[in-house]
Amino acid sequence: MKRGMLGSLLVIACCSSALQAAQDSGVRMLAAHAACDGSLFKALAADAPRWQGEKSFARRGPLASFRVANRTPPEAYGGPATLDFKRARRIDGLPLSGWFDADLSAWSRFARFEVQFLSWGFYIDATPADVRDWLRRAAPAVGRRLQRSSADKEGVYCVQERWQDERWQAEACSADEDFPTEPRPVRWLVIRPADTRTVLSCELAGSLPAPLLHQLRPDLPH
Repeated sequence: MKRGMLGSLLVIACCSSALQAAQDSGVRMLAAHAACDGSLFKALAADAPRWQGEKSFARRGPLASFRVANRTPPEAYGGPATLDFKRARRIDGLPLSGWFDADLSAWSRFARFEVQFLSWGFYIDATPADVRDWLRRAAPAVGRRLQRSSADKEGVYCVQERWQDERWQAEACSADEDFPTEPRPVRWLVIRPADTRTVLSCELAGSLPAPLLHQLRPDLPH
């Protein structure tokens, strides 16, 4: 009887450890995404067991991402640049239900100079305030920097930085999806409502040197 109880306790302990490890890898993955520094794609590969059965999940060496039907759609959200997961994956209380990955560089015809414009991230079945609060708790290095966007009408939060003097420098956040007024690269972490869901996205715009683009999107062919 004692041996049986001990065996059961060991099984419970092992299962608990495995569940905690899976949860931790998910938190690390989502926090890496919020950094918008390219570290998401290695963290996503480390979180691969969570995505078993998801046909869009693609792993290449130490990196992983999700394949969408078309990265150059006529609109930023929805359509072929967006996919819904077969089932939502819950990470520390946040249900991740979809992904989008759009190259909107063709929109540069509306700018005064040629720019690239990339946007990628997760759809989450939660409110913008829920996602904001999660980041402040689980990824405070980013979460404490979130600002209410100056263009906010519906609960938009963001972190904005401009590439200057070979480093990213913080700016007041607008996240209004306009192209930058100068070619220097700008990146945003954005939390915005999307119908009944919330988008947690990284957005990158400007004249992007190849090494910088490769650093931020190492999963793309270069």
